[in-house]
Amino acid sequence: HFRVLFEDAVDGLLLADAATRVFVGANQAIASMLGYTRDELLTMRVTQIHPPESLPEVAASFEAMARGETQLAPELPVLRKDGSVFFADVSTRQLMMHGRPYLVGQFRDVTERLRMTEETRAADARASRAQKLQGIATLASGAAHELNNPLGVILNYGELILDDEESTPTLRSFANEIMKHGERASSIVYALLAFSRQEQKEFAPAQLGALVEGVLLLVRAAFNADGIVIDSRVADDLPLVMCNGQ
Repeated sequence: HFRVLFEDAVDGLLLADAATRVFVGANQAIASMLGYTRDELLTMRVTQIHPPESLPEVAASFEAMARGETQLAPELPVLRKDGSVFFADVSTRQLMMHGRPYLVGQFRDVTERLRMTEETRAADARASRAQKLQGIATLASGAAHELNNPLGVILNYGELILDDEESTPTLRSFANEIMKHGERASSIVYALLAFSRQEQKEFAPAQLGALVEGVLLLVRAAFNADGIVIDSRVADDLPLVMCNGQ
């Protein structure tokens, strides 16, 4: 009865001598998992079915199981005959036969489960990054719209001063400075608005230098405040790049 249960089990089963680590029993499921015949497995040791780099981990788990401290070693890497690796939850029970201790190892392939878990984690990470970017884009859009109106007023007053024939040279000089820095601020606002339009995914040819300058518009002031000067040097004859410039 128990031989039938052993032979027909869906999970892979291996019986190993606790002292020598040599296999003395194997069912068809573990033979299929590993790619060996059962006769081949009965000439092998525990260390031969695990990648060399994982042997310290496997040995520690095996010793803990032999002492009865634990019965499950989760997600152990297992080495097939063809050199490929799969991952298995390995549960072990002690067994005494003819006065000698043996271990029965039950192998359950969890490779697909791990793959799906990793894919789920990666998807969650992408969703989290997208959510954070959307939050930043919303904040940038709000700030840009709030700045647009006062900037428009500042630039309009600068133009009025320049258009006024009675403006003194000193006043015109001040107005020119107002216009220069106001237009620079407008460029930053435009860049913020462009960044916030996440739905725009069109790719078009763009000058690398213009892209660099667009980024520097957003960060140069912050770096300058810390005493850091950005010296950008982009060759004029670089080929166009296809990108989403927003």
